[in-house]
Order: sequence, then C-alpha cells, then structure tokens
Amino acid sequence: MIELDMNKQLKDKSIKVRKKGNSYEARKTIDLSKIYGFEVTKRISKTALTEGEAVRLLKIKEQEELINAAETVRDNNISNKLEYEKLDQVMSNVGQDFTLRVFVNKMLQEKKLQSEINLYSRRRKVSPKTVTSYLGTANKQVIPVWGDLDIRTITTEQLQQHFDKLDYSEKYLKDIKLILKMSFQTAINLGVIKENPATKIYVGNRKSNIGVEIEHLDKERQEVWEDLFEQDGRQWAYLFEAILLSGGRPEEVCAYMWNTIDMEKNIIHIRKAFKDTIVYDNDLKKKCHKRELADLKTPQSLRDVPLHPRLKKLLLKIKAERMIEYKRCGRKWNEDDFIFLNEKGEPFVSEMLTNKMPTFIKKYNLEHMTVYGLRHSYASLYSSLGMPPEVLHILMGHCDFDTTRRYYIHISEARKQQEMLKLYNKQYSEDELNDLMERNKEYLEKISILAEPMLVAQ
Repeated sequence: MIELDMNKQLKDKSIKVRKKGNSYEARKTIDLSKIYGFEVTKRISKTALTEGEAVRLLKIKEQEELINAAETVRDNNISNKLEYEKLDQVMSNVGQDFTLRVFVNKMLQEKKLQSEINLYSRRRKVSPKTVTSYLGTANKQVIPVWGDLDIRTITTEQLQQHFDKLDYSEKYLKDIKLILKMSFQTAINLGVIKENPATKIYVGNRKSNIGVEIEHLDKERQEVWEDLFEQDGRQWAYLFEAILLSGGRPEEVCAYMWNTIDMEKNIIHIRKAFKDTIVYDNDLKKKCHKRELADLKTPQSLRDVPLHPRLKKLLLKIKAERMIEYKRCGRKWNEDDFIFLNEKGEPFVSEMLTNKMPTFIKKYNLEHMTVYGLRHSYASLYSSLGMPPEVLHILMGHCDFDTTRRYYIHISEARKQQEMLKLYNKQYSEDELNDLMERNKEYLEKISILAEPMLVAQ
C-alpha cells in the first residue's frame, strides 16, 4: 500500500484539482521520457468525492503508470531496444551542425520510432501515415526554405514574413507550422535554443470553411451511380457503392469482412482500416510498403452503422456468388475473409482506388467525382433529408463536430426553401400567405408582358 503525506500532495503544483459535479477530479501530466529514452508524456486523472481522496488515487495511478512503463520497456523485443540505441545515438550526435535540417531530421526520426513501437496509448501513438505526411511536408515546404539556416538565428519575424507570402489553405499552413514547431522543440530539448519561434506564427482564417461547397452527388444522381456500379460488376465498383451507401472512409470499407456485417440486425461494425503504409529505414529512406489491418483514424471512428437495404442486397449477392466459387474450387468458407477482393484475391487499399475512379467516369460519361466524394455524398444526402447533425456526426465517425458541420452538412437550395416555407407558415396565416403568393404571381405575369416588346426592340 502506498502511503502519502496529503498536506504535501495537495501542495504539489503539478497536480490540478477541479470540481466536477458532486465530486473532485485530480489531473497531472507525468513525464515518462527517462524510462522510454525519448520524449513522451501522459496525462492521467482520478475522480473521488473529496479533494484529498482524488489526489491520493492520482498518486497511486502515477506509480502504476511508471511501473507499467518500466515493464513495457523491459519486455520489449530486442529489435526495438536496438532502435532505442540508434535513436539515442542520432539524438546525441549534434556536433557543430546547427542547421534546421538537422533538427527536422531528428524530429522525424523520433516520430518514425513512435509509429513503429507499441509503447504508446492509442491516443498518443503516431500512425505511419502521419510520419509519411510529416516527411512530405518537411521535404516540400520546410527544408528547401529553411534547411540550411542556423536554427539559433531564425526568428518569428522571418517565419511570419514567409508565411504571409504563402497561398495555401489554412489547414496546409498549419501543417507546415507544426513541422517547424516540432523541429524547434527538438532543438530546445537538446539545449540548443531556449524559445520556440514557430509557436507565434499566425496562420489566420485564410479561407472560411463555414458552408464550404464540397463535391457530392444529389439523391437522383446517387441512384444513377449505384445502378452503374452494379452494372459494371467489378469488385472495386462494388466497393465504391459500399462507400456511397455506408459513408465509410475508403480504408474502412476496404477492411469490411463478412464477420463485420450483421445481416440479422442490419449493422456494419466498423472496427479496423486496411492500409498501405510506407516503411522507412533509419535514414528515412523508403524500404518497402506494408499492407495490413490497422487502427482507425481516431477512437471515435470505431462505430456501428446501419446496413442500407440496397447494400445488404449487394453483399448477399457477392456472398452467394463467392460461396459457389469456393465450393467449385473445394475451398473452405471463412467469415474472417475480406469482402472486396482484387484480381489477386487480396483486399484493396485506398491508394489503389484513386486511379479507378477516372476510368469509371470516362467509361460511363459521368460527372467529376472522387472516391472520398462518395463519402461526402452519403453525408450530404442524409443531412438534406433531415437527419439531426449529432446523429450524422456519430455515423461519420468524426472526433470533432465542427468537421461534420463544416464539410459534410450540405444544405441544398431545395432544403433552404423548405425550411423558409415552414417559417413563413408560422409568420403568416394560410390565407395571408396564399394572398402574397397570388400577388407575386400577378406581378410576374405583368412584368413578363411589359418586358416582351422591350426585349424585341433590343
């Protein structure tokens, strides 16, 4: 049993206590860097009826976290221990090279390691896709501009002047800022500089995202596309229809297995994504690609989605045809098999689908659309049909409601008119509204008669 001096613990400035309903919540961020060998922190909290009890439970939790971290490192496999040694060697080998390029590479090395070893909670782990994104942004936007400059001399003013000249979306500018911020932080951790000049870069609202018009198919066009997907009959076309009818991210639908579809309860259990990730060596050079089931984009992405009747019919058709095929080949049926398979009998990855869409559009002479636009179409349709935003938010698997509101809730002109008509009916009596509409009609007819000879004269 861990005994604590409560007077001392209550004075611990690293512990924050707040009132939460009828109880108290104690919170603290603990530093596990010395245990893991590189920077990592974890936020913990405990709730109790009294402030002192919450602090006591928090300190016990802290001790448990430290013990678990030590055991994790101890039990980790040999290859990862070698990775620690390699990272330590890279991080300590500063020498006399203080160019920003060096610290960008050190930061990327650390992120690469964080993506490859299982030492982080789901919330803290860096995904391989994120590392690839960081590497791309660093090589395109940071290293070519700032790479050869001495990191000790770079100022916020210099950075801001450069950002003010960039004509990119707010999101991309924030991505660039993040790379700079993390790279400067690496230099701070190594004692090279004291302040981070990237933290004060102002990005601002370059382009408003409220009411953004995104590519999507309306109800009538969705039905046309669905018919063509089924007429085409290729597996990737069926996969496209599944995105349109379930709203899943492409990598989530690629991971659909028979055991994730509950035909009796009409539910799709979205639990994993099938991804293609790039594996890098210690010099951040591409080694190979790895395709595997991976975690979803966010914890909120784990969800259950109702199975659309038309999608159910399509899946049952695929299942029946595949069972016949398996029986003919003498192959045993397995509910753990992926549903959508390429010509090699392997699951698709989202990167493979990108090139399929233009081919499909050209073949059937269709309007422009992207694979992700099918997911947008799902959200826009159900929003236009009146689905409450909080329900759509859950079905889309977003962690931030603003994402749903800004990019996925498309308000059509017809819906705007319908909503305004509801308000007009509350504002006027039925007779008053009919009278207004009748007068408008009379004026329009009068203007049309008056305008006709004027147009002819012109």
